[in-house]
Amino acid sequence: MLCTCSVRETKKGEIPAVTHADGTARIQLVDSRKLTLYIKENGGKPFSAEIVQKAAPDLEELCHVLEGEGVNVRRPEIIDCSQPYKTSDFEASGQYGAMPRDLLLVVGNEIIEAPMAWRSRFFEYPPYRTLLKEYFWHGAKWTAAPKPLRSDNLYDESYPTCSESMNASRKLAITLNGSRKTTT
Repeated sequence: MLCTCSVRETKKGEIPAVTHADGTARIQLVDSRKLTLYIKENGGKPFSAEIVQKAAPDLEELCHVLEGEGVNVRRPEIIDCSQPYKTSDFEASGQYGAMPRDLLLVVGNEIIEAPMAWRSRFFEYPPYRTLLKEYFWHGAKWTAAPKPLRSDNLYDESYPTCSESMNASRKLAITLNGSRKTTT
């Protein structure tokens, strides 16, 4: 669900990172139950050929635009995410390594590698290792946060449900402006 809210003038300075140029803020909710089900059903499976075919021209155009601006576009290695993996604490199937924004943060000449909380994303870093090592050997700093154990006792099955999250988001929308409108 995506809601658009007008942000009060008095609040814009408090939340500049989420206030858009038109003075609105958008709240996107993720239903953790649906997402968990999606990962269980699709973890380790490649994207469908139809999705890849539709996305390829857009990705190529983005690369072309970036290269036109002088950016050296690099791509991660392709890995087989269909193979299940196991640690001493858990067993899972992988997802994919298509979201480096969740895994890597670049600040100046330092690359910070974050651990993924979901077991299905535990081994999301290998496609980027070759690039990370190359940047490291050319002077970049590389900081990798410790990877948590992810044992069963570390997961809270009573984490708030989607409806609880939606209620919290509705309260935020009302706090921002007292009204909201749903957008597509």
